[in-house]
Amino acid sequence: NSLIGKASPLTLVLEEGKQYYLSIGNDRYQPVADPYTFTSKKLMAAPKDENENNNEPIRATVIQPNEVKTGNFVLPNDVDMYYYKHRSADDIFSVFVAPNPLPNKDSVPSALRGTLIPYVTIVEDTNGNMTIDKDEAAKAIDFWPNGFDSLYNVNGSFKAKKNTGYFFVTQGYNGNGMSLQSYRFGIEPFNKNDEDAKSAVKNNVPSKPLGFQKTGNV
Repeated sequence: NSLIGKASPLTLVLEEGKQYYLSIGNDRYQPVADPYTFTSKKLMAAPKDENENNNEPIRATVIQPNEVKTGNFVLPNDVDMYYYKHRSADDIFSVFVAPNPLPNKDSVPSALRGTLIPYVTIVEDTNGNMTIDKDEAAKAIDFWPNGFDSLYNVNGSFKAKKNTGYFFVTQGYNGNGMSLQSYRFGIEPFNKNDEDAKSAVKNNVPSKPLGFQKTGNV
């Protein structure tokens, strides 16, 4: 039997105050005389997420423009929800989710060094009942990392209507194992200032051209 002596490791986070049961079975559904052993060990303390528990719309963390929230997706099947109520005139906002580098990566067990790939779903709370109704979910928009961004940053935009609320459902996809990376999330109004508003163009030459600032060795 090619499976004899092979371990089947499982890495997961256990939440404080919860009781867990482990079920072990034979996926071939046949009698097996070979014994098995089960062992477990604590790898490290799980990082905290100060916004938990915000997995449901009614528990969504309230966010304001230019405010940055930090969270993680360490818990099993974790979803972090944020909510913003726009009370002024219609406006355009940018939204971002940015993974943070894993601190002290070399000291973290290899099973916990997975890469965080976040994405965000924006849902308009059209009727203002602080829940995501079926028709509202049908109009949701998703933003994923750009395929050329090796850091897996998420950037998007949305139009905020006056006296309307918005849910931001952030989730993480771990393609290469569990990730302890945290992320930053926020919304920002677009900068409407025209940097060259005082410049006039004549014969394709601006009267007050914008300058460039050199950084690094480029």
